[in-house]
Amino acid sequence: FLDAYDAIRRGSYPRVVESIALAAPSLPEPQLQKLLQELCAEVQRGRQPRVAELYAVRSVFSGPPLALNKLQVSHVKALSRVLFLTPHLPAFLLRHRLRSHVLEIRHLDRALLRLGLGQLSEEELKA
Repeated sequence: FLDAYDAIRRGSYPRVVESIALAAPSLPEPQLQKLLQELCAEVQRGRQPRVAELYAVRSVFSGPPLALNKLQVSHVKALSRVLFLTPHLPAFLLRHRLRSHVLEIRHLDRALLRLGLGQLSEEELKA
């Protein structure tokens, strides 16, 4: 099942990256527009972004047009597919469910940072 789920999730990524790339020109700062478009192009060519590159564009996801509450419905549906949430709901419900899942992931990430990888079993690491 893990391989099947991984394939489904990976199949959703191109739509998410494409949605981000399409939204980039509407960013107010030309420098951030360019950085985000270049990053999306690199990812679309199959390159994994470095942490510093992601960190450089993180601010664009906290305000319009890429903040969760400002995303177009097609973008919200693409993100829902990545997290295995049904995309066949009204936009306000999709946003609510996405926000809840993202918050849960954030809490898990912080707990993992606090505890460290050494505290996890092999099964937990694989999951």
